Amino acid sequence: MKRRRFPQTAPTTLPTGQRSILNSRWREATARQPELKKLLQVLLGIGGDFVVAPPFPDLDVEELIASGFVLGGPTVLKKGQVSKCHENAAALWPSRKYEIVAIGTGYALSGGLWRQHSWGILREGILETTHERIKYFGLALQGSRADRFAKVEAATETTLSGPVLHAEVSRN
Repeated sequence: MKRRRFPQTAPTTLPTGQRSILNSRWREATARQPELKKLLQVLLGIGGDFVVAPPFPDLDVEELIASGFVLGGPTVLKKGQVSKCHENAAALWPSRKYEIVAIGTGYALSGGLWRQHSWGILREGILETTHERIKYFGLALQGSRADRFAKVEAATETTLSGPVLHAEVSRN
């Protein structure tokens, strides 16, 4: 069976300037972290047109490639802080607000673009805190791993979020 190739160029439906920036960031990210190319194959095999490069090295990449999965079910939207998905998901965990059973972290698809993202996982679906996505691909964090995610994210809220958090979670 022939393997499908997934060229990574930003969709032509994007404005030229944005397309150029996304392509440039992708080249820089894969130069720093070549394994992102494998993640790209996984994500584009599921759907979408482009994977937006994470702003910092994604220390969950190898685990996402080996163990990540599509999370499904109905999506419940509970608006949190804009562009603060990691912090929003972490803030839900200590009290299990809205009855979440886990924190999801990985990538989410919207507008044809996969972006690094975190969300709440309900017994039967997704708890989204920013805006609805089409698909969610990632890891389910529960127990002490979710506790560390929430603790580290709360501590990094005013500094770096995402990569610092994931590095701490992934090491244990």
